[in-house]
Amino acid sequence: MIPGYYICVTGYYIYITIQNHPGIFLPAGPETPSFLDVKKNSWEYPYVESAKPYLTGFRTAAGDYFKPSLPAVREDMAVALVNALGYLNDPVDLGILDQFADKDQISPNLRKHVALSVKYGLIVGKPKNGRLVFDPQGNLTRAEAAVLIKRAFEKNEEKVTYDEEKVTYDPETGYVYERPIIELKMENNAHVLRWNKIDSPRLIGYIVSASRDDSSVSYPDNGFLYRISDVNRTYAVIDNSTKYSNGDFGGYFINGEQYYFSVTAVYGDRMVAGNTIRCKYVGEDSPELFPAPQVNAVYEDGKLVVKWNRLDSPLLTEYRVVISEKNEKPVYPANGYYDMAYDKDTTSVVIDPAKQYHGGDFEKLTYAKEYYISVTAVYGSKYVAGNAVKVLYLINDQQPDRRIQSGRQQKG
Repeated sequence: MIPGYYICVTGYYIYITIQNHPGIFLPAGPETPSFLDVKKNSWEYPYVESAKPYLTGFRTAAGDYFKPSLPAVREDMAVALVNALGYLNDPVDLGILDQFADKDQISPNLRKHVALSVKYGLIVGKPKNGRLVFDPQGNLTRAEAAVLIKRAFEKNEEKVTYDEEKVTYDPETGYVYERPIIELKMENNAHVLRWNKIDSPRLIGYIVSASRDDSSVSYPDNGFLYRISDVNRTYAVIDNSTKYSNGDFGGYFINGEQYYFSVTAVYGDRMVAGNTIRCKYVGEDSPELFPAPQVNAVYEDGKLVVKWNRLDSPLLTEYRVVISEKNEKPVYPANGYYDMAYDKDTTSVVIDPAKQYHGGDFEKLTYAKEYYISVTAVYGSKYVAGNAVKVLYLINDQQPDRRIQSGRQQKG
């Protein structure tokens, strides 16, 4: 094991390739490093230099970068396998990629590699939401990387010249469009999305996008959280301070839910989407997504009526009317509930002494006694209580069988 051995798949598959393949030797490396971010005194330097013919790099105006700490993605592995097996010069119909719903997410200059990897069965597609996808930006696990590289070990190799940049380019003008490569970390109890700085006179800004279901996130297809016009800014805080626009979820992230994130670089003549990362959102829920009812209680025609405002939330499932003798802020389920669950279109309930109260702190509603009344909005497994009103109960029920009970059998 090498000291400082990378956890990332990129470092892993380089290490596996060099250590286990007899056709690749490990010289000291060239005098001048091929990549600006892999120094001669780095442990990975001879490994990266030796494996260079099989890998993707990142070409910028300032020079080539390898970005060794980034995870390898599926299209990276397609390049490694196709180059290692000597398939690059084989003929292939790029129409083979039409079977994948996310074919446009494959880097244009890597499309031939991906097509060849599919043609020879090196990498296959996978189903997603009833569609077949290649998932070119999907991260590889260690196990997946090892299995794929093992196929290359069983073949004879022919090295090819390193001439691929992991960028988008215009074949007519030759202009290079670098794409953002993102990472997402928790910093000071908040999700912070960071990406590489792109130095291009054509760059206008960045757009941060997310999706609950689409693993190939890009703008404009998946809407946006932020539009960033400062080309020098390379981060964004992911939270609910800004409402999401035109997404496939309810405008705000929900604590505990999984989302896909990406950043799209906006150039003067095109947009270039970066890689996609999936993570569980951990943060405050938006009060707009889980609003609390505004409650009041009035006597109308000799009856006690509890009323509340209509709530507009796609996550709302039902209401529970809650009454307590002692708790000034009653909430369901801790303080029980009156009668039954009321559907999301209900905005008022008449308190009928003949109906049952479940799990309360009183035997029955008693004339001239004060009670606290509230309404809890139920959003799946989340409960949001409205304000409580203090009510003097003035219904004098003289019939012994017409009493609100707390789920107890009345004595005869």
